Amino acid sequence: MVAEPHVRGTEFGELQLAIWSRQFQALRDGDRFFYRTDPGLEMIRRVYGVDFRRSLGDIIALNTDIARSDLAPDVFLV
Repeated sequence: MVAEPHVRGTEFGELQLAIWSRQFQALRDGDRFFYRTDPGLEMIRRVYGVDFRRSLGDIIALNTDIARSDLAPDVFLV
C-alpha cells in the first residue's frame, strides 16, 4: 500500500484510499449522532428556511454587509 502511486488529490494509493473511505463511511453510517441523520433537519429547513448545506462564507454574507463574492470560497483558508 505504501509503495502505490498516489491517487490525484490525495495522500493515498488506490487500495489505501478504498480502505479508509470504507471505514469512515461505516463510522458515519453507524453513528446515531451524525448530524445528517437528525430527523429534525428537514423540519428546520421547511419551517425556518435554514439548510445545513450552507457554507460558513454563505452565513457570513447573509448576516453582514460583506458580499459573498468578496469572501474566499473557503473562509478557513488564507
